[in-house]
Amino acid sequence: MKVFPVALVIENRRVLVVGGGVVAARKVAALLEAGALVTVVSPELSPDFPTPVELRARRFQAGDCEGFFLVFAATNSREVNAQVADDARKHHVLLNDASAPNESDFHTQAIVRRGPVAVGVSTGGLSPVVSAQLKRSVEDALGLEWEELFALVEEIGEPETSRRGEFWRAVLKSEALELLRDGKHGEAKRAVELARR
Repeated sequence: MKVFPVALVIENRRVLVVGGGVVAARKVAALLEAGALVTVVSPELSPDFPTPVELRARRFQAGDCEGFFLVFAATNSREVNAQVADDARKHHVLLNDASAPNESDFHTQAIVRRGPVAVGVSTGGLSPVVSAQLKRSVEDALGLEWEELFALVEEIGEPETSRRGEFWRAVLKSEALELLRDGKHGEAKRAVELARR
């Protein structure tokens, strides 16, 4: 299956997750991290289910998908997930069906976040295990120093838009990342300040 990778802005968007188990919990955690307004339909939730969510403590009903930006069918029942899929399509809402990747409108990605940078890894729903392994490789390659760099730039302040490209080229040519990797925060800050001049 060919997919078209995109980075969706779901902050303050209504997202429905049907299911209360471990798979649903993982989806909800990622959605909350991205700022979505999550509604969960499930008679019960697994221990340590992420919050805050709007909980509809009952079984899925026809019409539940109406008005949502995205829908996740994440129950342990293929039959219920198929009902969710039918309802999502009826209401023209994009669907992710955990039990039927080939029937889904989109697939979630294994995500590595470093400040404003988000790198997603997807196998098109074929193998979450492979996605997880590739995610670990990306995490190793994209160290925490990147997050620290963006925090430094936010602290110092980016230049006006017309100079932004020149500024970032100077930052990346400097030793700022290496200094952050070595724990030399003060020296890294000076390197970023120098790049901003």
